[in-house]
Amino acid sequence: PSWAKQSHNGVKGAAQRAETLLNQMEELSSKYNIVELRPNVFSYTAVINAWANCRERGIGAPMKAEALLRRMEKLYVETEDDRVKPDVVAYSTVINAWAKSREGGAPERAEAILHRLEHAYEQTNDVHLQPNVVTYTTVISAYANSNEPDAPLMAEAILEHMEALYKSGEVWEGAKPRTASYNAVIDSWARASHTIEEAAQRAEDILERMEKLHNANDDADVEPNTRSYSEVIFAWSKSRAKGVALKALKM
Repeated sequence: PSWAKQSHNGVKGAAQRAETLLNQMEELSSKYNIVELRPNVFSYTAVINAWANCRERGIGAPMKAEALLRRMEKLYVETEDDRVKPDVVAYSTVINAWAKSREGGAPERAEAILHRLEHAYEQTNDVHLQPNVVTYTTVISAYANSNEPDAPLMAEAILEHMEALYKSGEVWEGAKPRTASYNAVIDSWARASHTIEEAAQRAEDILERMEKLHNANDDADVEPNTRSYSEVIFAWSKSRAKGVALKALKM
């Protein structure tokens, strides 16, 4: 629906209008048995995306996006209609809605959706439900962008979870961390409320991990970039510890 696109442009009420139209599609298709009007996974995901991109504050946009996902899940269980079966895009879009939110507990809600997706994938082995690097990195970013004290630890835990899944076999190939995944964790440590030296060292540890992985296999997927080094330098720049300036120059 075009109203779904308008939400991304900041048009007030666009996401709600998109959902109203979705509801009308459901009602009309049910009342008159018009198959062509029946919403499908693309219809629902478009409205979820509208809520994810909604810039209006105080209206519970992420919760409304998640409610639509639950509606899809319920509808699929009741009808077994593959046309409304949520896929990785639907789940990832809800995760993105929470990642953009400043609401308390938003990163945890994003991670909970991720675990629901993982469970669905494990139960069905459906490739359309396989979490990918964007899904995981969005959850990491949700923690990185939050002000929660344990955010860097939680972000790093997701990264380690990705690494473990990828090493476990081809079935989790989509979980392979990329440069953006590591950078998101480095960002989280660079802005952490932990002691400056501890946070900077943890950020540098992640950078060194990237360098080792890249050098061991000449793997371009994990090659550190300008942002990787800049964030570690930023982390150390906040420290007054002896030798910090030299450490930053060596990077």
